[in-house]
Amino acid sequence: MLHLVHINDPISPFLFLVVIEALSSMIAKAVKGGDFEGVRLPNNGSLVSHLFYADDVIIFGEWSSRNIVNMVRFLWCFHACSWLRINLSKSNLYGVGVDGSRIEDLASVVGCIAGSFSFRYLSLILGANMNRVNNWRSVYEVFEPRLSTWKAFILSVGRKLTLIKSVLENLPNYYFSLYKSHVKVIND
Repeated sequence: MLHLVHINDPISPFLFLVVIEALSSMIAKAVKGGDFEGVRLPNNGSLVSHLFYADDVIIFGEWSSRNIVNMVRFLWCFHACSWLRINLSKSNLYGVGVDGSRIEDLASVVGCIAGSFSFRYLSLILGANMNRVNNWRSVYEVFEPRLSTWKAFILSVGRKLTLIKSVLENLPNYYFSLYKSHVKVIND
C-alpha cells in the first residue's frame, strides 16, 4: 500500500504546479476531444474551460449531465494519476439560468454542494450587482481593520501616509480593474 507523506520541502510548491499543469492539460485534452464542452465567450470569443489560482479550480462548461459526469470522470483520473484527491464535498456546482432543483439533483449525484449566485471567489462577489454600494462591503472590510490598526501605531503623519499609499492604494486597483464601481465607493 502506498502512503503519501507530507514533507516540508522547498521544491513542494514547484511539484504542485507541475501536477496542476497536468490537470490543466487533461481538461484541455477533454475539451479538444469533445468529451467536455467549455463555455464560448460572446462575440466569437475564446473558449473557456477552466481557471486556476493556487489550489482553487473553477471549471466552466455548458450545462448538461454528460458534461458534468465527464468532468467528474477526469477528476477521478487525475486522482488516480497524481494521488491528489478533489474534495467534492467542499466543491460547488453552479448553473447559470438553470432551475435550482436540477442543480441540486446533479450535485447530489456528483457528491458536491448545489451552489447559488452570488458567491465569493478570491474576495470577489461573483454574480452580484456591483452597482449597489452594499455589495462592496467586502472591500470595506479589507480596509477598515488595517486602518484602525495603523492609527494605533505611533508614527508620524508622513509615515502613516506612506504606509497607506504603498499598501492600500494597490488593493482598490484590483477591484476597480474588474468592476465598474459606484461613485460613493470611490469617494469612500
